Amino acid sequence: MKSIVFINALLLGALWVAPTVQADSTNAEQRFEAIKALAGKWQGYKDDDKKDVINVEFKLLSGGSAVAEFLMTGTTMEMLRVFNRDGDHVMLTHYCMVGNQSRMRAAESTDKKHFNFSFTDGTNLKSKDDMHVHNISMTIKNDKELIESFEMFDTGMKSMGAKFTLTRVK
Repeated sequence: MKSIVFINALLLGALWVAPTVQADSTNAEQRFEAIKALAGKWQGYKDDDKKDVINVEFKLLSGGSAVAEFLMTGTTMEMLRVFNRDGDHVMLTHYCMVGNQSRMRAAESTDKKHFNFSFTDGTNLKSKDDMHVHNISMTIKNDKELIESFEMFDTGMKSMGAKFTLTRVK
């Protein structure tokens, strides 16, 4: 009798967990689709300083399984960010002009318009105290407006940051 109760409890537990895993996977897929919809050319300004125009381009790659963001194109500060799914999460790798590559994971959320990416690890870093991009935030206001911000860390503390306000041009 005890084994039948135990087996029933296990089956009920499996039925309760299975929809949760599917919902998480679907949520990550829907959030990634919102990033894929950014494909195109964007222009904007850094920190609301309207002197220098910043050009950004999002491109779908690898059959739509990755999105590349070319940031500050046409300048000596051009950088690359690559977004992809990793199971139930949306990931971002930032290829920085300081020579390292921060990997970040988006905080879980049902909001498909706002992303908070936080540092998980990186390559070409001796330690996490080396200068690197530590956080990136994106807010998709609509299909024509995007706000991005980032924070750099150095010696384990925030050292600088910036905000980009972008408008789709193509």
